[in-house]
Amino acid sequence: LHLAGLPPGNLLFSGISDKTLQDMVLDVGCKQIMVPFPPQTTALPDEQKVFALWEAGDVYDQHRQILLEIFSKNYRVRRNIIQNRLAREYGEDLDKQEVDKVLKDCCVSQGGMWYLKGTVQQSTS
Repeated sequence: LHLAGLPPGNLLFSGISDKTLQDMVLDVGCKQIMVPFPPQTTALPDEQKVFALWEAGDVYDQHRQILLEIFSKNYRVRRNIIQNRLAREYGEDLDKQEVDKVLKDCCVSQGGMWYLKGTVQQSTS
């Protein structure tokens, strides 16, 4: 598994096999999401796995599921695509703060595009 959020050499999961870690993640209710990775990714094909909590039991479950569905088709998306899709589903009930919360929980923004966390190398500035 690609632990994109950890710096190289981090010992957090050094004694746990990828298989064990993957099984644990699935056991707590996460799903593997088939997401295309950017062409310039440094992650090996076996590391190109994204797991997401499909249902957290909160008001954002459906928002999160729609967001993950959008990212199953493309590795980067403009905010207006996400907002328009959510607006189609929720109409007038869509709140900007709800969109912001789901985006910030699940994604990172670079150069005007949104990427799922873990699928793109974040620039360190």
